[in-house]
Amino acid sequence: MPKEPAEEPNLFKEEKKKRSKGHWLLITAVIVVSSVILFYLFGHGKRVEAEGIVTAERLVTVGVNQPGVLTEVLHKEGDSVLEKDILARFQNRDLDRDIVDLEMEIDLLKSDVRMLENKIEYLEEEIAKKLLLVENRVIGKAILERVRLEIEQHKELKIKKETEILALEKKVAFLKEKRELLLVRSPFSGILLSDPRFRIGNYFTQKDSLFKIADPKTIYVKALVPEDAVDQIKTGDTVTIELEAFPGKSFQGEVSKVGVKAERAVEKVFKVRHVVPSNIRFAGIPAGVKVGMKAKTFIYPGGGKVIVSKEDFSSLILNDLNQEEVKSE
Repeated sequence: MPKEPAEEPNLFKEEKKKRSKGHWLLITAVIVVSSVILFYLFGHGKRVEAEGIVTAERLVTVGVNQPGVLTEVLHKEGDSVLEKDILARFQNRDLDRDIVDLEMEIDLLKSDVRMLENKIEYLEEEIAKKLLLVENRVIGKAILERVRLEIEQHKELKIKKETEILALEKKVAFLKEKRELLLVRSPFSGILLSDPRFRIGNYFTQKDSLFKIADPKTIYVKALVPEDAVDQIKTGDTVTIELEAFPGKSFQGEVSKVGVKAERAVEKVFKVRHVVPSNIRFAGIPAGVKVGMKAKTFIYPGGGKVIVSKEDFSSLILNDLNQEEVKSE
């Protein structure tokens, strides 16, 4: 009886099983991720969209402390500066002239004091000489007393001039403090948002502003939430932020403050709508984000977080594929 031919081993059977298993795991991962996204998009209510602009909590206008002419600007727009860095210099010619005049007057008084000190020293030596003459009855005591009186008069005049010097020096110190105010310094470490170099040579008063400076650590998005949707959001709600300056990218954040007052917002077609400005805090401030950038925010009521972005989704799929290829090997 003829033997049946032995069945040849299927070399590809095990590989097909591995691939099949990998495909099923991939499909499962896609379903799970899609479910997560759909849950967070629709499981916590309809998302709220709001236009916004990047701003900062510490955003100040630096003005002029003392009237004067702008002579020098040491930093330009976009520069990072440290607290107390000199930003600009002003000049007040009247103030400079007053200081020079007072210092000249002080120098003259000091010269007078030195002359009086020399006279007093000379007269005191004369007294020592005349004292011997008086003892030997060559001259009378009246001459000695006149010299002593003259010394006292010089000492009183010296004290008077020294008092005048102290008063003038205080005045000079006060004027120099005012002149120090002509140096405009940064109130804190931050980034300059303006450049007044084109105003060099102009006269400024204390009402005039010079620089705008923002603390980048306090950057946030001021979102203009439609008034009919503001009751849906609350502090802590997750937000996805898109910036016009970074097309194709999104950033995570959360609602840090819900506004309490509605404002009028005029659109391009002169359509007026009412919005409630609310604060959106970045989860981590992205590099390159600047005050004034336009933003679009997507708020997810209920505190739900979109934990999988487009980039994360792609990375997750690629990681699963790579892991399956390693297992197959």
